Amino acid sequence: MEYPLYDKDFWKQFSRIAIFGCSGAGKSTFALHLHKLLGLPLHHVDRYYYLEHWQERPYDEYIALQQKIIDQDRWIFDGNGIHSGGLRYARSEIFFYFNYPRRICYWRAFKRWLRRNPELQDRSPLCPEIFFFWKFLSYIWTFRADVAPGLQELRIKHPHVLFVEIRSDEDMIHLEERIKKVKHENKLCA
Repeated sequence: MEYPLYDKDFWKQFSRIAIFGCSGAGKSTFALHLHKLLGLPLHHVDRYYYLEHWQERPYDEYIALQQKIIDQDRWIFDGNGIHSGGLRYARSEIFFYFNYPRRICYWRAFKRWLRRNPELQDRSPLCPEIFFFWKFLSYIWTFRADVAPGLQELRIKHPHVLFVEIRSDEDMIHLEERIKKVKHENKLCA
């Protein structure tokens, strides 16, 4: 999708941004867009989770690497994984949940497999873009149900974090207005 010209001054209020959602929802592309707009360091979860050839890093090491970055004052973190997502959620100022329909996630994931954006550096260097067919399709199919309880728990535990759910490209076009609305609603509930 083509992003609108976001107001850089508006976005400067956020220095710790977490972007979460299903594969194919557009997280990495949006993260790259914000990185270019704001100059915040951009970190992709998969670069820390995987070693070469899609081998998983030892979990304690993976968490320690993330924690070192999360403890910093400025970052954009892109990725999923509800368990380690809690670390990112707790420290973020704003948390974007990309909750697009499955059909869009499937289509975008397939397009990415066919034609990768060379600017996206969201994989470990020796992890080529591959399409784990059945495993991947199942992951996208169950993602929403798998993460819903954990996200609800994080929202209750960390009410200071501005939570913004994005369900469509239309939401992205009007994102700044939606953020202002969510901030206003949070103040009313506080």
